[in-house]
Amino acid sequence: MRVPSYRLHRPSGLAVVTLRGVAYYLGKYGSEESKARYRKLIAEYMATGLTPTNGKPLSVVEAVERFTAAVVRQSADPANESHYRNALAPLLQLFGGEPVASIGPLRFREIRAVYPALGWSVTHCNAQADRLRRFLRWLVTEEQFPAEKLVAIKALPRLTVREAAPGRGSYAPVSWDVVSATLEDCTWPIRGLVNFLWWTSARAGEAVQLSANLIRQDGVMELPDGESLTLAGVWIFRPVLHKTRAKGHERFILIGPRGQKMVHPYLRPGLAFSPRDVTSRAGESYGAVSLGRAVARAAERVGVSHWHPHQLRHAAATRFRAAGGLEVARILLGHAPATVTERYARPDWHRAAQVICEVG
Repeated sequence: MRVPSYRLHRPSGLAVVTLRGVAYYLGKYGSEESKARYRKLIAEYMATGLTPTNGKPLSVVEAVERFTAAVVRQSADPANESHYRNALAPLLQLFGGEPVASIGPLRFREIRAVYPALGWSVTHCNAQADRLRRFLRWLVTEEQFPAEKLVAIKALPRLTVREAAPGRGSYAPVSWDVVSATLEDCTWPIRGLVNFLWWTSARAGEAVQLSANLIRQDGVMELPDGESLTLAGVWIFRPVLHKTRAKGHERFILIGPRGQKMVHPYLRPGLAFSPRDVTSRAGESYGAVSLGRAVARAAERVGVSHWHPHQLRHAAATRFRAAGGLEVARILLGHAPATVTERYARPDWHRAAQVICEVG
């Protein structure tokens, strides 16, 4: 009798042996555990002619293969298959040879915990966890997975920023020495964005919207109540989209003399910080994510410590508070008032303009 071979199942990285037409997944290929399971199965097969029963539980690997063939490959979106493959990879690596019905909330958490280690953002981690849930939901409709377990898995809360990126929930200010060293290896629009964030305390998502038509260079601020203020010496940028827009708040970003000097070369038709050669890829622009990626790569190339663009906002906040106090820093950062009384008091924009002229 020929001895069935110990083989690698490449999509999952698991060891597999086929006995009488049925694939047995043994665990991680090359591991002592998988080899021990192989030897045990082969011993039983050689001694008794091991005949698998029709009631053999569906393994994780088999379930993934069925789902991929029946659902994923039928999608019209080519990226969909890649997303599902990446979402299900940790499931295959950790539990590929085990019955799919053994996956419960604890194992789901164990699988999901791998996602942040792959460098994914919290948003992408949660999106991939949703794909894993959809895979299990499909199995429920195929009567291959317990519905009550899916209910328990759906009850798990989504990952938070602190869970997905421990230590990144808050950022310390970045020093100008680190920033200036990084800028030496950045493209022209990235240098502009970084400088703008440094001098204004804007959020990256606000800065990428900057265009000439959104800036009042005469210092006139039109308030929501219909009144207007004139702030001498500053430019006023009013982004269309911002963090507190849904709450009905207005966002005014003051640009002082240093910021004005930096921004001026970028004020041309269209987005200020889009690439200069707009004929190559029309409409190309940067976003908060691509900015963070560009900064991280430049920092790595020049050999300085990793930093994130949001640390520029913290650095600006530190300067603003030192120059004008906590209330001025709050106004310039666009934070909502802390108390009910403060919500009814008009912000001291003149004092804020004075501070931005001193340090921005």
